[in-house]
Formats: sequence, structure tokens, C-alpha cells
Amino acid sequence: MKKKGCVLIHGFTGSPREIEILAKHLQKKGLIISTPVLPGHGYPLQRSKMKQSHWQDWIRSAEEAVEQMAKQVDELYLIGFSMGGMIASYLATKYPVKKLVLLSASLYYINLGRLIKDFFEGFIHQPIKDHYQRYWYKIKNTPVSSTFHFRRLVRELKPYIKKIKVPTLIIQGLKDDLVDPKSAEEIYQTIQSKEKYLHFLSNSKHLICLDVEKEKVVQLVDDFFFSEEQAGMQMKNTYKKSNPFFHEGHRSVGILLIHGFTGSPAEMRLLGEYLHQQGYTVSAPLLAGHGTTPEEMAKTNKEEWFYSVLQAYDDLKEKGYQHIIAIGLSMGGILSLKLATERPLAAVISLAAPIYVHDKRIALARWIKYIKAYQAKSGKKAPHIEEYLDSYDRTPIACIASLHQLIQEVKEKLNEVTIPVLVLQGLKDETVQPKSAQFIFDHVASKKKEMKWYEKTSHIMTLDYEKEQIYADIRDFLERIMNKKSLG
Repeated sequence: MKKKGCVLIHGFTGSPREIEILAKHLQKKGLIISTPVLPGHGYPLQRSKMKQSHWQDWIRSAEEAVEQMAKQVDELYLIGFSMGGMIASYLATKYPVKKLVLLSASLYYINLGRLIKDFFEGFIHQPIKDHYQRYWYKIKNTPVSSTFHFRRLVRELKPYIKKIKVPTLIIQGLKDDLVDPKSAEEIYQTIQSKEKYLHFLSNSKHLICLDVEKEKVVQLVDDFFFSEEQAGMQMKNTYKKSNPFFHEGHRSVGILLIHGFTGSPAEMRLLGEYLHQQGYTVSAPLLAGHGTTPEEMAKTNKEEWFYSVLQAYDDLKEKGYQHIIAIGLSMGGILSLKLATERPLAAVISLAAPIYVHDKRIALARWIKYIKAYQAKSGKKAPHIEEYLDSYDRTPIACIASLHQLIQEVKEKLNEVTIPVLVLQGLKDETVQPKSAQFIFDHVASKKKEMKWYEKTSHIMTLDYEKEQIYADIRDFLERIMNKKSLG
């Protein structure tokens, strides 16, 4: 029988406690386990020792554990959590790793400003839970110099992601408040592994092995490691079209792609790929309550949808993009226009943004929601559109009421939009009345504004028959804006 061993690498400022549940489970399954404590880390965290250690020390310590394990076993498995995921990714390209697991891997890393902000928002809006107390503990005990070493480590190890060829399982919590879930998406898209799986957990925050879905994490890892030995067991990939995405380009402009009501980044993916080919960095966040279930969406409203947009905007700013352009489809167009009144943008592009809709019942939703919880989806889109979508089969009526409020709020503030605007509208839109586009065009205060109509296009403009022309019109508008503002 082959000897098997697994090295589990914890995260920045963390300790083996973060992955203890996995270590114990795998040990019971007969694996030799190693959970090294990286220099300066451990519990309790000691600021003085942390300050004395550097990013190279952390990598070296993990590598020594992998080297020792490789000498003891026939099959080597590797698990990395958060920063440990970045280290594990690097080591998987150097050593004969059988299988690799990345948990909340910090490709897009922790920002201490965001961490402090999240802590205080948690204090204001909800009772302080254990995870906020842990974050505050880390803030107080983490030297600023260590944060710079952490960022350096991520920057140095990022290029190794594309060199990964071993079977890889990626698990990411969608409620992660330290690592952007799009980290998992980009790792999945970048690695060269022929066997790769991506699982998003709807209710998990950053400490994925300590959170409410920790048993699911254990089961996924167990299935991934041992499925070949368990008759009839197959790993299933939960990679979804609705996943958020981020593609880094070589230009200095970042583009936010904001999807529509009950929709997902799936409806923006083709446009995102096109713009990325033009050299732009594109970020398509998943709005709160979307891409999960109607029941989850029912817990959200316009404030939380817009907060998702603000988070994505702040992420681009934190990555150094001084010039950001927002492009939104349907409700995403409304959110883009709202963003233009609250944050500095280089330009905004709205596609099929609703001011007037065909279904007049939207104005009654604020009362109907007390009688009926959901509205069933009426029919499907055309096949050439439907194949790209990942939307709900029913809509929470409370959310329809919140959407109507959002539209009214933005309608009243259009005169505050002064940046360049491109308004696009399909004449066969089955959801939004085309006169919405004219209203937006007439009421924004922008000196530079353009409007274009598309005779054969329905509501999901990014996926319909004239999408290539729409993409080209967006590209040309962006080029004009960039040339005028001398943007790279």
C-alpha cells in the first residue's frame, strides 16, 4: 500500500487552527499530516516575532515541510488556505504533488483598510460575531511591515499560478470579506490543469474551515482526494456561468461590468472577453442576492446591490486604476448611473437601462409583496441568448419593489451626471420601453453624450443578434474618451 501524506499551509497572521478540521479528518483517513507554523505566525500572534520574519521565510518554512514529507511518502497532497494557497500553488509547480487544494486563496489580497471598514460595519449593522473579533485581534497584532511582506509574497508568487498542471480543487466562500471571490475564478481560468474543480460556497466567509459550511469543505476535499478509490464516486464541478470574473489588461483603465436584475455576470461575459482583448482590465461583480437562489435574493435590496458595485469600484481603485468606466445592462445601467453621481468615473455606458418598463405592475409591487412573495418568470429568452444566461425561475416581489424605488431615485438624479455618457437601446426590448433611453439622454448634464439604437436587439443587448456592432460601438466610444483624456 502506498504511503500518503498531506501538508496543510495556513494563512497570513494565522495558524494551523485555520485548517485543523481538515488535518484531523485526513489523519483519520490514514494520511501522514504536516501543518507547519510559518515564522512569526501562530496563536497567540506575537507582534515582535511577526515583525522579525519576512515573506521569504514563510515560503522557505512551507517548502521545508513539503521536502520532508516528499521523502516520507509515495503520494504527496498539498492544501493551502488564503496566503497558504499562494504558497501551495508555487510549491505545486516544484514538487511531485498528487493533488492540490486551494481554500480562499488570496490572489487578490487582504486590504487592511477594507478589513477595518468591514469590522466597523459589522459593529454598526449587526452584533459582533466571532469572525469580527478575530479580525480585530489580527489588526492590533499585525505590524505594517508584515502587510508589505504579504503583498510582496502574493506579487512574487502570482506568475506561478499559470504553471500549475496538477489536479486542483478550488473552494471559495461567496461571503468572503477579506479575499475577493473573483480570485478563485481567475485561478480556475489560469491554471493549466486538465482536472480542475471550482466550488463556491454561498454562506461562507473567509475562514472557510471554521464557518457554517465547514463540513461541506471537508466532504469536497475527501471526494477530491479519494474519489478514485471509492466506487461510483465522481467529483462534480460547481463552476457556474454566474460566477464573477476579473481579467487584467495592459491599459491603465479599469472597466466595471454590472449585470441586471435577477441576472448575473454571465450576461456580461462575452462583452468582458471582447474588452479584455482590447487591452482593458474588466471586473464583473456578482451583485448581492444574485447567482444563488430566489430565497437568498429576497433577503437583499437596492442598498446591498449598490454596495456590491461600490466594493468592485473600490477594488479597482485599490489595484491602482485611477480611471474607471462603468458599463451596466438593465438595472446594471441604473446602478452605473447612480455610481456616476457618487464616485469619480471617466465615463458611463448604459444598455437597456429602465426608466419606463412595459409591465406596469412594477409600481404596485410595494403593496403586492405583502400578499405574494414571488412572481414566476414568464417564458424564456431566445435560444441564442438563453444558453449564456444563469437567472432565476421566479423573482421576489419585495425586490421588484426595491428596484422600482432605485429607478425613481436615479431618475431624479440624472442631472447630476456630468461625465461622458453613451446610451444604448434595442428597439425590440421586451422589458424596457425604448423611450427610457431618450429620457436618460435628455436629462443627464453631460456635455459629451451619445445615443445609439439597434433595430433587431431585445433586452439582453450583450447577447443578441447585433452584439458585435454593440461591442464595436462601445470600443469606439471608449477610444474617443481615452484619446480626449489622454488615458493609456
